[in-house]
Amino acid sequence: MRQALMRQVKLFLVILLGYLAHVTIMPYLRLGDVTPSLLIATTAIVAVGYGLLRGLWTGLFYGIVMEIMLPTVPMLNLLFYPITALLSSAIFSDRSAAQLQYAQSIGKRSRNRNPLLRTVLFALFNVFCYEAVNLVYMYLSGAALSSALI
Repeated sequence: MRQALMRQVKLFLVILLGYLAHVTIMPYLRLGDVTPSLLIATTAIVAVGYGLLRGLWTGLFYGIVMEIMLPTVPMLNLLFYPITALLSSAIFSDRSAAQLQYAQSIGKRSRNRNPLLRTVLFALFNVFCYEAVNLVYMYLSGAALSSALI
């Protein structure tokens, strides 16, 4: 019981520290004119390390907080973070021992891939989805799609 509680406290601290670092440190660590999103990286780490459901809750928390902080595009962050966290978690999170055993029992070769690779792929997938949604939004707002916009 105590070990499960400590695991939840660690998860909460990772989510909270990821958010606080994103809003306090990341604005000063620009790459050109682009600020990297620590929230997407933290969501990837939580989903791969803690599983599908906790990745979804992390995405939902970050979506709500970002919607409150950046209300420029209505409902974008509120919908984007949980949906892509759920989709990416379904693809890149660990399979449970029961799922692995079931796959082996029906004749499929199944194993969990390298967690570092899955974390990077999760984050890249989320960034790709976020940028694609932003481009579509800008196009629908009347901006011409050019190489400068992309």
